Amino acid sequence: MTNPLRTLMLDVRSLDDPEGEGIGENGLDLDVIEYVMAQPLAEEFLGEAQLAHNDGFSVVFMCFGGKNRSVVLANELARRNNKVAKHFGLEEWALVRDAKV
Repeated sequence: MTNPLRTLMLDVRSLDDPEGEGIGENGLDLDVIEYVMAQPLAEEFLGEAQLAHNDGFSVVFMCFGGKNRSVVLANELARRNNKVAKHFGLEEWALVRDAKV
């Protein structure tokens, strides 16, 4: 079981962005999934995320817009663990960022 107080945040902006190439609409499109997953670094991110997940960490993938690279990786990690990924857009991240906890 994951613990939200133990969170690994992976900045995946170093992956090439399919949006800049005019590929697909978002991380649910097959063309976008194939483009992101074809990059060797994607598997490295997933490996680190899997280790953290196995140790009970919540895993967050972030990129610039939160609709392509991070969505692909979150869905792939969830698929590999028989789970459902939760996605947050820019508005939700702003709420989390500005929350007074």
